[in-house]
Amino acid sequence: MPIEYVHYVYSDNSWEIWKAVDMLGFQQGASSPGIHETSSHIERSNETILGGTQTVLDAAGLPGCFWPLPSGYFRHILNIKVVEGDSAWNKRNKRGEVEGKQILFGCVVEFIPNKTNTKWKRRNKWSLNAVPGIFMGYELLPGHTWSNEFYVVAIEDL
Repeated sequence: MPIEYVHYVYSDNSWEIWKAVDMLGFQQGASSPGIHETSSHIERSNETILGGTQTVLDAAGLPGCFWPLPSGYFRHILNIKVVEGDSAWNKRNKRGEVEGKQILFGCVVEFIPNKTNTKWKRRNKWSLNAVPGIFMGYELLPGHTWSNEFYVVAIEDL
């Protein structure tokens, strides 16, 4: 993985961010409080993520309390989306496009549950191994790498 350098950090006037950036020794600047035009790029990104998360929740037919999972899902899909022959994910990781299925959030899937969970150990031996569930996103590791694992909720648990 290539080494990346930070030349400048631009944020709001949050003391937590200011202190962390100062401790790391980076140059920094801050937006003017109450003037959204000074933070237009991040505001636009936030609106994109908010609108995308709402759309994903609506399409899945789930209530707003589920927002953290579709938000992560939407950001991941946006990151791996190929635009003009390349994706943001590949530009950062230089390993080609993400392999694996792109599954719609909230769709019904069949999955084999983790047998270490007591609930799944007690199942009748004549029961099928696969259980119906709802796809809830991708397990991502630090650096936005995919662990080849998914988040799925068994329908019977809902």
